[in-house]
Amino acid sequence: MDESLTSLLENAEKCATDIFINKVSKSITYHNLAHTQNVVASCEKIANYYQLNDEDRTVLLTAAWFHDTGYSSGNAEGHEHESIRLVSLFLKDQGINPDFIAKVASSIHATQMPQSPQTLVEEILCDADLFHLGSNDFKSNTKLLRQELNDKWNMGISKKDWRKRNIMFLEKHQYFTSFGKEKLQPQQEANLLELKSADKEDKKED
Repeated sequence: MDESLTSLLENAEKCATDIFINKVSKSITYHNLAHTQNVVASCEKIANYYQLNDEDRTVLLTAAWFHDTGYSSGNAEGHEHESIRLVSLFLKDQGINPDFIAKVASSIHATQMPQSPQTLVEEILCDADLFHLGSNDFKSNTKLLRQELNDKWNMGISKKDWRKRNIMFLEKHQYFTSFGKEKLQPQQEANLLELKSADKEDKKED
């Protein structure tokens, strides 16, 4: 990767990290810097699998660094639009061309639920964003997400209700890339079976 693209990614990491440390509420326990770093690492792993060219890889990783920075607005709903605004300002300041900016913006927009990727780069970002569904980190991640929903957004979700919500979500979710289907979907199915088993035990006790 040439120096200009490497420099851009270094600056993207610095800018996004600063936003998460200084502007995102500490009560946001899931959509934070740690999650963003995990998404970037997952993007790199999938990008290597597909041997993405340097520009596509840079679009992908820039979008990954910024995709949740919109939580700095204090709102979850529509945070993707704020993330796009922030990354567009950053990229314009870096002197990046409008076509590149549009690709980054489109990639972030694709992660909005329900996810709607149109290109391989967008599919990779969407799969990386939900990588944990098909990993052994599923339990710890979903626990942090419930904590965020309850502490920050006052949703009052019980453990039983949260399990039911996760069962419904996993039953519907499908990875977009062949990497996701082959490498992540099997563990997602295992995570779903574990949730269903726990749900059955709950019903026996009721």
